Amino acid sequence: MSAPTLPIDGPLHASLGRRLAANLVDALATAAVVYVVPLLLLLAVPATASMLVASLWMLVASVVWSLVQWRWLATTGQSFGKRRLGVWVLDATTGAPVGWARIFVRNLVLGLASMFLLPVVVMALTMQGDPRRQGWHDTAAATVVVTRPPAAASYSRDGAGATARTTERPAPSPSPAVAPPSLATGYATAAPPSGPSSEAPVGVVAPTPPTPDPRQQIQVSSGAPAAPPGTLVSPPPGWEPRPAPVVDHTVAAPAPSPTAPSPATAYVLRSSDGSTSLEVRSAPLVLGRAPETSAVLGGVAQVVNDPTRSMSKTHARVEVRDHRLHVEDLDSTNGVWVRAADGERRLATRTPTVVHPGDVVAFGDCSFVVESLA
Repeated sequence: MSAPTLPIDGPLHASLGRRLAANLVDALATAAVVYVVPLLLLLAVPATASMLVASLWMLVASVVWSLVQWRWLATTGQSFGKRRLGVWVLDATTGAPVGWARIFVRNLVLGLASMFLLPVVVMALTMQGDPRRQGWHDTAAATVVVTRPPAAASYSRDGAGATARTTERPAPSPSPAVAPPSLATGYATAAPPSGPSSEAPVGVVAPTPPTPDPRQQIQVSSGAPAAPPGTLVSPPPGWEPRPAPVVDHTVAAPAPSPTAPSPATAYVLRSSDGSTSLEVRSAPLVLGRAPETSAVLGGVAQVVNDPTRSMSKTHARVEVRDHRLHVEDLDSTNGVWVRAADGERRLATRTPTVVHPGDVVAFGDCSFVVESLA
């Protein structure tokens, strides 16, 4: 089975702030591994031999730690810092780890661009406008940085050429067919096998069994001796055939379906981790890091805690209209995304859209589940 294909864009792509934070954690971890031990050694034994040991430690630790980080990224898609921040570097098409060679190309391009300030600024601006937030190093290595790997697959850790593996359940064996109950016995019998039958060969006409005469089945209750077998006996006077039972074929009318519940008059947006609940009633809410309500008549500003700064200052508007919850993107940078039963989509800006209970609405990296209130 082929590997799953990542969507072209969506809230699963890591924001620039989260990626910078992961790189910062990697830099701090590298500094701790390479420099802390030599520093403690020089403070404890300030001698020439200690300086030689400290220099050797920094050289060996730098090489070993770089190889460890390289292997983690190549086989799992995560370094030490990316694991702490919950991001993965994966193939842009298959969602699998990319291997040693492509991680080397990605780090080489990033290192060359980081030597000068202007290329770094230009690349950051380019990443903000890209739907998948790819930098030059991601484009060169055909990678994306996501906040969760594809849930439908697990990946082998064999480095280059890693492929997606899915688990398929064997198809259940078909149950034997059962024929309908016999009208004579009332018991169900197994249907004949579908393989080779014991019917007569093609071209040979099987003999038709003789049809018995109904008068042969009538027994005479008079005292006269019974007629020998094969002799036709007339029915007694007044005998009438028993009428066939009457079968009622009336089909009962289906029970009326219950009345669909009426739409709610209030809704609540509950964060994915359950830490935040936003109630939406009569007044529209304007969401963001520092929302402005001047353009929304009767709007109420609602500040949303966004550690990664993925939301705009004035990001979106939510309100109850005609007993339904409407969400509107107020020209935000990272957009508003809705994940429903029929898939995930990005809302058009300045277009109020109806969402339903059970849908997941994402403002940047902040996701909320829609619930209705009685």
